[in-house]
Amino acid sequence: LGAVINDVEGILGWRRADLRNRLRIVWRYIWTETLVFRGQFEVSYFRRAVVDAFALNDTPFQAVSAGQRGYLKDGSNTEASPKLKKFGVLPRNTSQIIEAVFRDDLERLFTLAQRNDMKLFLYESPLHPASNDVYAKAPSPFARDARRNMRQVCSKYGVTCTSVPATIFHGGAKWTDATHPPGASLGRWVGDVLRPTLRGCLQ
Repeated sequence: LGAVINDVEGILGWRRADLRNRLRIVWRYIWTETLVFRGQFEVSYFRRAVVDAFALNDTPFQAVSAGQRGYLKDGSNTEASPKLKKFGVLPRNTSQIIEAVFRDDLERLFTLAQRNDMKLFLYESPLHPASNDVYAKAPSPFARDARRNMRQVCSKYGVTCTSVPATIFHGGAKWTDATHPPGASLGRWVGDVLRPTLRGCLQ
């Protein structure tokens, strides 16, 4: 509890975000910690704790196969919302990204990479074509703000940041849900873009 209180005090004292956004961060933090606390009383949590304690699972985040419960290798959830299984246009939502936190996270990441002589490549993956065809032409103010912030910070630190062309997912690519592109198509695109830089690593 003391650690939680210290974290909340640190957030409230953070001056890079206005008061409203600091309160949003605090609320998300407390809500997440509440879920973690509740999870300790679930059977699955106890089982995982025992497995981890005795090192019985060498791959705790192993991806599942198609048809199983969990997450696939491309990060998509096999239990997609029934509303999204037909891949209609996703509804517009309020911003889930707090811009001040987003910028701060990017700057900290880029600074860490520079200190360790690492090269970063950031990309924005598209939505399912049904949604992407709509929002690419008329993005929300939140999407425009997030993209502007990413471009500004990437330019400041000399990091390559780009968007994945949605056209590579047309023509029969199989989507598991509306927000995670097919891993095979995405992987080929990433490989093609990075091959001149990494060369032998992707052969």
